[in-house]
Amino acid sequence: MPGAPQIRSIDFTAPPTGESAEIMVHLEDGSSSLIGVATPRRPAALLEKGDYAFGAPTLYVEKLDEETIGEAVSVMAAEIGGFWLRYYSRKRDNDGKAMKTTLVELTDKKDGSAAAQVMLEDGRQFSILTATPAWFETSFKKSKLRFYFGPAVLFVKSLTLPVVKAAADAMAKQGDQVLCRYDTPRSTLPKVLADFRAKHA
Repeated sequence: MPGAPQIRSIDFTAPPTGESAEIMVHLEDGSSSLIGVATPRRPAALLEKGDYAFGAPTLYVEKLDEETIGEAVSVMAAEIGGFWLRYYSRKRDNDGKAMKTTLVELTDKKDGSAAAQVMLEDGRQFSILTATPAWFETSFKKSKLRFYFGPAVLFVKSLTLPVVKAAADAMAKQGDQVLCRYDTPRSTLPKVLADFRAKHA
């Protein structure tokens, strides 16, 4: 496994607006990563005009300040040889081949979270962590997290099968690499957050 990348500097690409921002992480080897950052209140804003929201993974922080973001990025860089910095980078060439879903189910549904089980026409299966914005924000606060990074979360206005299926269809149509990034088999969002808190509290 490669050594952890060394961070040279972290810069906002523009002053934070509302509950989100973008940062550029510059590494000592000359490379850089563009990463989206937001507070746990951001998903609610994303769903003001739609039933679901997905995209590049977002680093969630308690506060959009240099100290909190710097701490979070340092931890990201130190884990798994910098895997999370690469996972969160918004520099991607394409999202792969557009596909169609053949089956979408909800499992492990509890309160405002669930796992969306998605099967594609070529037989591949994906398990996607899914939550309502209110559940995510409340869980983040209850866990007393300063930041969270990990598998990406699909946010939906309601945990109903029609809404989740519409989201899964849109993800598959955009490209199979979107589903690959979101795939988190054999886990649930409450477990992911609990494991993260135990490791980083």
